[in-house]
Formats: sequence, C-alpha cells, structure tokens
Amino acid sequence: MRLILGPNGDGNRNMEYLEACWREEQHTYNSQQLSQKLATERTVKLSAKHLRAVLKKRG
Repeated sequence: MRLILGPNGDGNRNMEYLEACWREEQHTYNSQQLSQKLATERTVKLSAKHLRAVLKKRG
C-alpha cells in the first residue's frame, strides 16, 4: 500500500525516510514541519492535514 506518493510513486520509502528521521534525530516534528521536510528533502508535496491522516491510519 502506497501512502505518500512522490515523483517516483514510492510512498513506502517516503514513510521509511520519515521514520528514520524520527529515530536518528533528537527532534520532534509536527505535521507542518514534516510536510515541509518532505517537500524540501524528497520533493513530495503533501499538506499537513493529509499527512496527519496518513500517519493516523498507519498507526
């Protein structure tokens, strides 16, 4: 199941990237910050509201 689509349509890798950021960085993120991080680092444009919904579904 693809959750967050990027230019290559690879949503699972984008979620794995976010999870790695949470594990490796000593920083907490809100959905707006995560949305901006995806846009700048992964060229994935996703609203904070949609990202919250995706994360909620993912558990």
